[in-house]
Amino acid sequence: MFGSWQPADEVLLAALVPLPKPEIKRADVLEWGFDLTNANELPFETLDNIMDQHKIDITGLTLTNTPRGNKYRTYRLLLRR
Repeated sequence: MFGSWQPADEVLLAALVPLPKPEIKRADVLEWGFDLTNANELPFETLDNIMDQHKIDITGLTLTNTPRGNKYRTYRLLLRR
């Protein structure tokens, strides 16, 4: 969630062959069409949409135990009030 991402339209089909079929239907995706940061990461604004519009608290996930996840948790809990 907080690591490097690549746009789906840039992934080669050959790279997807060993992967299983997706378990999530396109209609179940909450956020789509956002631009990644210069570091190829999800922008905080997209994470804010998950928190605010979809009411999903992601500040307590074990995935936030990364440097960027900790930055987002600090931003969200202390700076964005």
